[in-house]
Amino acid sequence: MILHRNQFGLKKRFQEHEILQEFTKIMGPFLMKKVTNSYVKNQKLFLKLSSASFKQELVLQKTKLLEQLNKAIGENYLKDLVVN
Repeated sequence: MILHRNQFGLKKRFQEHEILQEFTKIMGPFLMKKVTNSYVKNQKLFLKLSSASFKQELVLQKTKLLEQLNKAIGENYLKDLVVN
């Protein structure tokens, strides 16, 4: 029996995992060192950062980053980026 990602409500979890993986790829290892926590909840990407300047840059690039992440998973899933 082949299970599809949509069965048992797993599609959302796969999407959230894919978003976090893609975010890591986009940022690269140097910038990811400034991310102390990241998760997806209620179609929002939450980021806790250790750098005020990096936080400001992400806020400025918010729309572009959301577009890139949604394009990477092939669906308009993420609605917002929350940076702390």
